[in-house]
Amino acid sequence: MAKATDVIEELEGDDEVEETEEETPLGTRPVDLAKELGMSPKVLRAWLRKTYPRDAQDKNKSWYLTEDQVDAAWAHFVDDADETDEVEVDSDEE
Repeated sequence: MAKATDVIEELEGDDEVEETEEETPLGTRPVDLAKELGMSPKVLRAWLRKTYPRDAQDKNKSWYLTEDQVDAAWAHFVDDADETDEVEVDSDEE
């Protein structure tokens, strides 16, 4: 027969596993990244599809981006926006 303390310890162990699973994210979703970038999720997803095509079996499933994909999106959209702003400022001064 199990002791009450054994049952409590076993239950506490289950909670720790659940917390660990919740703390480990699968990655960033495109919609969340689009919000961070301040852009349309549709535009971001279109760029992602061209740049990082997915297998047919992964289409119509949740898309979780890797750190490399997130970094590439930041570099593409933020760096490009910064360069465009600089060009606009230069052209206005002339």
